[in-house]
Amino acid sequence: MNPISFTATVQRFENEVYDHHLQLQAPVVERCLALGHDRFFYRINGTHTRRGAILKAQDYHYLLLNKNDLRAARLHEGIQATVDIWPDTSAYGMDMPRELEAALDANEGIWEIFSALSPGKKRYLLYWVSQVKSQDKRIQRAMAVAQHLLESLGQLDFKKIIEINRAFTQATDRRT
Repeated sequence: MNPISFTATVQRFENEVYDHHLQLQAPVVERCLALGHDRFFYRINGTHTRRGAILKAQDYHYLLLNKNDLRAARLHEGIQATVDIWPDTSAYGMDMPRELEAALDANEGIWEIFSALSPGKKRYLLYWVSQVKSQDKRIQRAMAVAQHLLESLGQLDFKKIIEINRAFTQATDRRT
C-alpha cells in the first residue's frame, strides 16, 4: 500500500501532559480512517519512522510527537514536517518481544488470558517488557507478566506486576 503523504506544522499543546504534535487536516484524517485501521506507522521528514494512533482533540486530529521524534527528525515548534503515513497491520500495534512470547508459550492458558485483554493493555505490556535494553531484564519482566496473568486470570494490576518483577530482581541479585 502506498503511504498517504502530507505536510503539517509542529505545534505545542498548552498543557503539561503532552508537548508537541502534528495537527492533521480533515481530508488526511478522512483518507486514513477510511482504511479501517486505528494504528499507523508514520515517517517524518523521510528519516524517522514510528508507530502511533491518530488522536482526537476537541476540534481536530493529530499525531503525537515525543522528544525522540523531534530530535531524530530535527524538528521544533513552528517547523513544517513532511509526513508519510500507512496502516500498522501488526497484531498488537507494536512488535511482540521474543522474551514475552517465550513466557506466554510456557503455558497455553497464558496465551488465552493475554488474548482476552484489550488492545491497549496488550500494547502496554509489550511496551513495558521491551523498553529495557538488557535481555536479562526483558526476560524478568516477561516472566513477571506471565506469572501475574496466571495469578490474576487477566485482571491486570500493574502495581502487582512491578512487585513480582522486583521479587525476581531481588532473587537474581542474591544469586550473583
